[in-house]
Amino acid sequence: MLIAARRPGWLIALAAAFIVSTYLGAIRISDFPLAENPENVVGVMLAVAFALTRFWRARLWFGPARFFLVYFVVTAILTAGRYLTDRASGEGDISEVRAYAQYAQAFLLYLIFFDLARDPRALRWWAGTFVVTTILLSLVANFGLAGAVGAAAVGRGAAERVGVLGLDLNYQALLYAAAITGLLCRAIARWPRFGWRDWLLAGGAVSMLLALLQTGSRGGLVNLVAGVGAALYLMFRGRRWGAYALLVPLVLYGVGSAIMSSELIRVRIFEETLEQGRLGARDDLARESAVMLWERPWAGWGAKYVDELGARTGKVVIAAHNTYLQVAVSFGMLGFIPWLLGLGATGWRLWRQRKDFWAATLLAIFGVLLAGMLTVHYGYGHFAWMFLAVATAAPYPIVNPQVRRRPVTARATGVPAPTRGHPMGYVVTRQA
Repeated sequence: MLIAARRPGWLIALAAAFIVSTYLGAIRISDFPLAENPENVVGVMLAVAFALTRFWRARLWFGPARFFLVYFVVTAILTAGRYLTDRASGEGDISEVRAYAQYAQAFLLYLIFFDLARDPRALRWWAGTFVVTTILLSLVANFGLAGAVGAAAVGRGAAERVGVLGLDLNYQALLYAAAITGLLCRAIARWPRFGWRDWLLAGGAVSMLLALLQTGSRGGLVNLVAGVGAALYLMFRGRRWGAYALLVPLVLYGVGSAIMSSELIRVRIFEETLEQGRLGARDDLARESAVMLWERPWAGWGAKYVDELGARTGKVVIAAHNTYLQVAVSFGMLGFIPWLLGLGATGWRLWRQRKDFWAATLLAIFGVLLAGMLTVHYGYGHFAWMFLAVATAAPYPIVNPQVRRRPVTARATGVPAPTRGHPMGYVVTRQA
């Protein structure tokens, strides 16, 4: 089993800096390879630091990580075999390997965060970094500062979709939905013991909701609904009836009112989707992707499947806009099955520990990610793989139903006794 272990604090802080840098990936700062943007610079620093200090001591063959490691090994073998076969026939193209490099980067990122997440401090540091950075992102969008930092604005019908920092609009919506879900879990767990930080975070949640609506992402709204629903289910406890009687109705009313008053959402959901049946060509992409998978069910079409999919849909290149289809079409069942097993094992681990506050919160955000994978291709998305690593490796307490009301001493468990006022109201022991 995974054991909580200390990691160098400066390395955890560098990983937190990388989380911030992922928001700045579209800002170009130089023409040097691996230093084109802040994300590349901090990512290289993190990878080198990890390789020099932790790589050979990291223990990675545990729990759900085993399935993801099999996935990465299998996909690497498939890519190398496809390249060598095509080269022997005179059709070899190094672009296939370059396209797979994005998956290799995700593999390295997963390994780094998986090892560092075993430090009990890491989850709090990274969660705080993620929430604060996402709130700042929403403030930039809401206060009209987008033009000063490289905004992206895309017209859709009678309204305009607005995002900032050059980030994909659907990706921004996913980040907002995940952060709002996490803050909702925290608010329910702490109600009614709200301090000034809680009120500041509540204001940040409102800002993120407004920014999410500005993206006009239909998938983002689905992600938010999935996260809110999961949070309400997972955080319910008998002693929290006050939160569900007072806080939750207020939150649901505010979210619903904001959605219904947004002209952009009205145009994209009620007019384009419900009345005109427009799904952004995702139905055509899903149909053609399914045909491609049927033609090559085991090994798939490779990381450059986008060329074939684009040719079949009348585009130059186009992605599947669906992570499940992206992985399946790229690497066939040989890659898709271990990847799917990894997702299932991660969800099962969170579900088993759902009595713990952090596990329940991550499980709710996991629901956001699973919903987001239906409409966007996150096969090598940094947020997705960092989140999966943390959810897989974080040392959650084990809740033993038979000893919930019995005090746990340091002598019995080998660790300091839990403090009073545990967020979920249970006595816990640490994983061995």
